[in-house]
Amino acid sequence: MSADPTQSRTISVVIVDDHQVLTDALAVILRSQPDLRVVDVAATCAAARDLLSRTCPDVLLLDVSLPDGDGLSLVPDVNRMCSEAHILVLTSHSDEKTLMRAVETGVTGFVMKNRPLSEVISAIRSAAEGEIVMPASQLMGLLGRAQQTRARPPAERGSASLTSREQEILTYLARVQGVGADGPPGTPSVFEGAEDPWSVPAGRAGGLLIRAKCAPHFRRILWQLDPRSPLLANYAHGSCPAGKYYCRITPDGDVTPCPYMPVSAGNLRQAGFAELWERGQVFADLREPRLGGRCGACEFQLICGGCRCRAYATFGDYLAEDPACAYEPGRYGGEVLRLPAEQTFGLEARLTLPWEPAARARLDAIPAFARGMVVQAVEAYARSQGQATITPALMAEVRSRWGINPERPFTPRTG
Repeated sequence: MSADPTQSRTISVVIVDDHQVLTDALAVILRSQPDLRVVDVAATCAAARDLLSRTCPDVLLLDVSLPDGDGLSLVPDVNRMCSEAHILVLTSHSDEKTLMRAVETGVTGFVMKNRPLSEVISAIRSAAEGEIVMPASQLMGLLGRAQQTRARPPAERGSASLTSREQEILTYLARVQGVGADGPPGTPSVFEGAEDPWSVPAGRAGGLLIRAKCAPHFRRILWQLDPRSPLLANYAHGSCPAGKYYCRITPDGDVTPCPYMPVSAGNLRQAGFAELWERGQVFADLREPRLGGRCGACEFQLICGGCRCRAYATFGDYLAEDPACAYEPGRYGGEVLRLPAEQTFGLEARLTLPWEPAARARLDAIPAFARGMVVQAVEAYARSQGQATITPALMAEVRSRWGINPERPFTPRTG
């Protein structure tokens, strides 16, 4: 989180970029901020070295492409001459190779030239506080590399492993979000052991369960690592429950699929909730989606389904492809992949075998959205064991075998 500009110290900034119109406009905007001071501007590597020999800014805005060389070649010189300066790469290059090379040099972060000026200003303030600044798309690239590295045999990982700088960035971002927080006295932090929390088997790191929120495309990576992973437990209509198993009601009475999608099915002042929930167009679209783009052709559309809110924010269409996912459909044959019943929430709870009253009582205690999954798993297991009636003892066997807990059916078993 960036500092409050009304209470922070003045942040000195040097801009190194050869686009004069951009640097002039940027300097004017930055100077209008009470907590920012533009010291000077340089248009070449040579001019930047000369300038930095005379002054050390708090933040150095650095372009990658300069007339007399690669801007990243300045990073070692900056670290040597101005060790306290935080380097923020201001670039139009979004290719992973360039950005990962910048990460390895030790820059504080990136900000793309096509982003609003408010984001550039916020990034400068964050960098001055020592915070790592990285767009979500680049962060997801790092996480993807971590998962791909883990999926390879140890002998084949080699240069594919995360660099120390990449590990530092991921660990920093986890720490500021509270991951690996201190436990009881004597409990080691997940980041302090020999285990690498970014490439251990998905879903577990030193006893810490890891689950992505609003990032369903990571479920594809989970499936690639372990198709039977308990973390893949999913809703029957795709991994995101928005508009299917929950919704949002705003203080004004609008009913929307989730807090991140400002698409209203209607207002409770004009219609009852049941009518909106059952007949709202946006809910109908999300429950039986005809996805577009790569999501519509993807083998993982039932396991993942993409983030509908991110699609709406990017394309104005909540059924469009999820722009955060880099997967190209077809690598797994093109047929839609489906999870088994014991990994699927939201199935209708149809009883096809007799259930003893005590077993039925245990079933009724399970959340409704998971009940169908439990019924199918328990009855399938009963048939495989030659059992004609579901008993509490049989349910306990299923719980032990598949890790289905009647009180917490979607919690992975331990051990």
